[in-house]
Amino acid sequence: MAAMRCTDFDTLATVRKLKAVGVDDAQAEAHAEAIASAVHSGRDDLATKADLAAVKTDLAAVKKADVRDNKTIKARIDALKGEIGAKSMRNGGSSSSAFWWGPVSQWPWGSAL
Repeated sequence: MAAMRCTDFDTLATVRKLKAVGVDDAQAEAHAEAIASAVHSGRDDLATKADLAAVKTDLAAVKKADVRDNKTIKARIDALKGEIGAKSMRNGGSSSSAFWWGPVSQWPWGSAL
């Protein structure tokens, strides 16, 4: 017997289970039909375990790429800081005279620029 997809719904089995616990025929059938309708109308919105596993794999790949990109960006920023400092030194200044790398609250000229 093939495995049921999460969107398959056995109304007959549901009616039988409801009847077994004392629900009358009309109510059991109405409940089963309502559940089936809800399940089938939202069929495209339901995720399977395989869908979730695929999303998890995709997110892990994105995270890995993001970490790699962040390391590349940080390395490039550090290289640019070095280049700017070297150019400043060649122009007679100190590496801190032209640029401030600290937080805005600690800028030597104030934060009201």
